[in-house]
Amino acid sequence: MTRLNIPLSGAAALLLVTLVTTPSPASEASDETGAPGFHMIHATRGNAAIGVFTPDGPQLGTMQKGAKRVAFITHDPSTGTYFGQQVSTLGVIEDGKLTPVETPESVDMSHPGGLAFDAERASVLLASRSGAGTVLFTFTPATNTWNEIGNLGRDDLQGLACDGAQGTIYVLERPRTKRACTNLRVFNHTGAQVAAVDLSTPIPFLSDLRPKLQLAHAQGQLFALVTHERTHPRVTDAIYAIDPATGEVSRTAFNANRDVTSKTWPGWKGGPTPSSPMSAGTAGRGFYSNYVTPAKLVRRQRSEMHVIAVESGETNYFEYLKKIKSLKAGSKNGSGVEIAIELDIDAEINHPVVEVFVDETDKPVTLALASATNVVWSIEPAPGAKIAKIYKFGAPHFDNSQVVGVDPSLVIDGGTVDAACAWELGQSSSATGFDEMIATIREKTGLREHTFRGLGTASSFRVPERSSDAGGTETALVE
Repeated sequence: MTRLNIPLSGAAALLLVTLVTTPSPASEASDETGAPGFHMIHATRGNAAIGVFTPDGPQLGTMQKGAKRVAFITHDPSTGTYFGQQVSTLGVIEDGKLTPVETPESVDMSHPGGLAFDAERASVLLASRSGAGTVLFTFTPATNTWNEIGNLGRDDLQGLACDGAQGTIYVLERPRTKRACTNLRVFNHTGAQVAAVDLSTPIPFLSDLRPKLQLAHAQGQLFALVTHERTHPRVTDAIYAIDPATGEVSRTAFNANRDVTSKTWPGWKGGPTPSSPMSAGTAGRGFYSNYVTPAKLVRRQRSEMHVIAVESGETNYFEYLKKIKSLKAGSKNGSGVEIAIELDIDAEINHPVVEVFVDETDKPVTLALASATNVVWSIEPAPGAKIAKIYKFGAPHFDNSQVVGVDPSLVIDGGTVDAACAWELGQSSSATGFDEMIATIREKTGLREHTFRGLGTASSFRVPERSSDAGGTETALVE
């Protein structure tokens, strides 16, 4: 262990003493229910707020102004002081500003990896990643000294949490080839690894966001806060509870547009289990996922939006083209509509086909179609069906999907999303979470989805889905 004694002097020392002896109004570690409480960054536009979270989400009454460009925070419960980690800087946060503490040149914080507070030893734990691994430091405010605990030996570690009473340090591992954390690494206070625990469900996140994945320890549990992009300010964060002994993961909160909580989403801990198989009105292969939004949340919309997300299509394009061209004039499609021979189909496309049958509905239908690879969306409306708009979303580098069978003026390019074909915890495409995708779709369309359906390799969908089709049922969100 390398010991670095760096006393602060003059005004800096006086400032730090003044701050650490002034309790923060957010110093309580739990709410009135006795639920575990932990301190994290609540991402918003502009300066992020900082304060107390519980498994249900941020406790807004505890929030105070954070500082700009802070990647991680931690909280000293004995003094109420917030510490923040910026690139190359550790400092004290007060009134929305970060005042740096004096730091020796040997402490490299150019790639922040996490921040935690060891209440037993009254010190700040700080992780910094580099090509050589993740180096762990401690800073003791009372003596203004730094210690280097050592190199944890890996550069794919995310977040940092501490159980000071047990002398235990926790970090999550995110393999280079994945956009999700898959393991929990456990170290003692000297930096020696004592355990590696597989997570029951990977925790997806985008590593380039700020604030990054945050990790905290409270009442014997770990809590991971996954932050959404700031371009979606209405979307709050997803919180995952982790049992450090077993690696069991449960999502305790996800609040899109502040109208859905863990209690209203089936399949999450505390909620009913979705019906299985959920195959109504859908043909294809792979995991199928769906839900219906409670009517009270969407009844005022002028159009009902149906979101369909796939990884790929199942029907070969040229086989589909042969089928269409072989139909005689007057033949009818699956919705009973006569098919004209002159469909706007480009034989050069050669993408797999996904058919979408649209039935008559009370309100005009808006379709949001997302795919992880290029597909041909073949829209086949029934008599009386009214289609308001069709939004087409593609994954990065796969933005050449086509929509055929409707007036091209109805089709709008919605932009880029990483299409996630399932909303259940841990189910995604390209390890990208459903949460980011649905937030992008809502923001682009200005609508809340009436239904969501996702399938890995899809052949066809029917809108709206009927429970009599294929003998399955949709999963309804609990109102």
